[in-house]
Amino acid sequence: MLDDGPSLLIAANDANVGICEEWLNEAMIGAVRCRSFDAAPRATRRGALRVSLFIVDLDSLGGISVAFDDIIALRDANPCIPMILLSAKVQASDYSTERLRLCDVTLRAPVGHASLELAIVEAARNNLIWCGREDGQS
Repeated sequence: MLDDGPSLLIAANDANVGICEEWLNEAMIGAVRCRSFDAAPRATRRGALRVSLFIVDLDSLGGISVAFDDIIALRDANPCIPMILLSAKVQASDYSTERLRLCDVTLRAPVGHASLELAIVEAARNNLIWCGREDGQS
């Protein structure tokens, strides 16, 4: 369901993504870490890394109000790479298409294995919808 390539985890610390990184590596999807948004475009821009999924830990990056512009910039530069946002501050996980401008899935931390698996599947599905909207607007 995902393209070839590892997941790119953007998180300043291991709090919400440490276990995700372990599970992704065990599932043979792979995971590469960036500690800030500044490192993410460098990793994807030069073809140095073909990323299949973005997982962003909002809590470690200062929350949605701090990370909003960086998330939108990453989304605009890579619209057809599914994006999952993680936060312990959201009321519940959201697998709907209501936030497609921002992300494909919002996942409440702490993350369970089953919820991560579901999030990956739903993020890939929702991203197809997002890419379809983007194509229709051009």
